Amino acid sequence: MKTVLVNYTGRTAGGPVHAYEMTKALAENGAKVIAILSRQIENLAEWQKLPIDLILINTYTNKREFIFRTLQFIFYERYCLRKKLTGVNIDAIYVPMCTYWSYFISSIFSDVPVYYTIHDPIPHSGEHLLNRIYQIIYKYEARKAYKIIVLSKRFEQVVANLYQRKLTDILYIPQGAFFSYKENASSSIKLVNYADDKINFLFFGRIEKYKGLDILFRAYEALEQNYGEKVSLTIAGKGNLACYESYIRKLHHVKLLNYLIPEEYISSLFDGNKVITVLPYIDATQSGVVNTAYMFNSLVMASDTGALSEQLGNGKYGILFPSNDIKALEKVMVEVVNNYDFFQNKINTARQHVESLRWKKLGCKLLSYIN
Repeated sequence: MKTVLVNYTGRTAGGPVHAYEMTKALAENGAKVIAILSRQIENLAEWQKLPIDLILINTYTNKREFIFRTLQFIFYERYCLRKKLTGVNIDAIYVPMCTYWSYFISSIFSDVPVYYTIHDPIPHSGEHLLNRIYQIIYKYEARKAYKIIVLSKRFEQVVANLYQRKLTDILYIPQGAFFSYKENASSSIKLVNYADDKINFLFFGRIEKYKGLDILFRAYEALEQNYGEKVSLTIAGKGNLACYESYIRKLHHVKLLNYLIPEEYISSLFDGNKVITVLPYIDATQSGVVNTAYMFNSLVMASDTGALSEQLGNGKYGILFPSNDIKALEKVMVEVVNNYDFFQNKINTARQHVESLRWKKLGCKLLSYIN
């Protein structure tokens, strides 16, 4: 039996879900798992149900706490961790996503190989300075890791070049499909009441500049001029919508859910007739939203950037359009409005494809790489 130490101290957004699902998969495949987690992680209750050994540490909830708690952890608490795990034979350290503290934890066990996951090898346009700092941390940790895990084949060579590693040091383990959303969903929750007689477009995820919401709003505005009573648009995710207010004021049949969508409510976003998931990203790596949409039989349309085309099977599983192109997005939206049934084969093919991305299979793949 292999013993894997999961090193993850993130708290919110997609990271806790990815880390949880892969950790669960490792345990399901027979690994003995020890997980070092933030006590403030948002899905802690789910972690506590897993058959693993949990070590919880206090991280932070705001910038002021971050500075104090980081110093306290570096100069005191990580040595307590080392003492706690003295004598434990650890075969590998798995970092499902970089955090500010991940290196300080991994460095406690200098002789244990680290399998380090990079979600975004290249910074997105318009990202916050803190995310740029993440890139510096990536570079330092990636060069020290035993193996680097990427979620898209397209970035294998990119990461090898960027972090000065051999291609054999790069492991491809794709983004999993979030099947726990479906299994744990509450049938009583209904965030959106989709009209059965409309084509219902959905944007789901963090609201960031690189996600291209201005492109979506402008394309949808043009769509409404000719198909106003046949379409709707839902924006679901946390972020600043202030810069899009001039677009939003012009639109009809638009619903805004401007907050972090709890995991157990996510399935309700796709619970409706003819729900079309739109990813109008200006640039991208890959997206967990794609696989989630596949799982719920939602047709996906995405801009042809980053590894999104890889996730859409170069158009086999969904509809691709040129990035940062309002007219191109409007055109494919019109095609779907006029010929929705024509795309049913893509929906069915995507649903079959997503079966290969069950987390248990991905956990098995990770274990096969651990010596």
